[in-house]
Amino acid sequence: MKTVRILLYVFSALFMLSVVFVFLPWDWLNAFMALFGEYVYPDDPLVQYTVRMMLALAFWIGVLMAAAVYQAENDPLFLLILGLTFLSLAPVTVGLVWVYQLPLLFYSDAVSSLVVGVLFLVYRWQVISRGASAANVGPAAS
Repeated sequence: MKTVRILLYVFSALFMLSVVFVFLPWDWLNAFMALFGEYVYPDDPLVQYTVRMMLALAFWIGVLMAAAVYQAENDPLFLLILGLTFLSLAPVTVGLVWVYQLPLLFYSDAVSSLVVGVLFLVYRWQVISRGASAANVGPAAS
């Protein structure tokens, strides 16, 4: 159980690292994004705003993931919701990559959402099974 919890904290920290890119100058951010894509984004305020807000959203998803892992014993339903959400993002990502002919590197987003979704579901199962075994033991054993 501890390994899954640590892995979820690592993934949430990786999501939270996206906040660094929110504050980068646009030229640096655009050069970094061009490494993973085939083209450079236009120097348009709407494009800049959209990219920065998506990075900020990724940061808050990381915060939400860390909070869910921290409060897992109190609300295991939240782990189920996050797990199913991440699992449902995988086919959406595959569809977007296929339709818009994005580089194969973007398939890693689908794989990572599958991994994180499965980790959340496994962690929820572990939390529930540990809670059920603690309820069967009773207070006399402690």
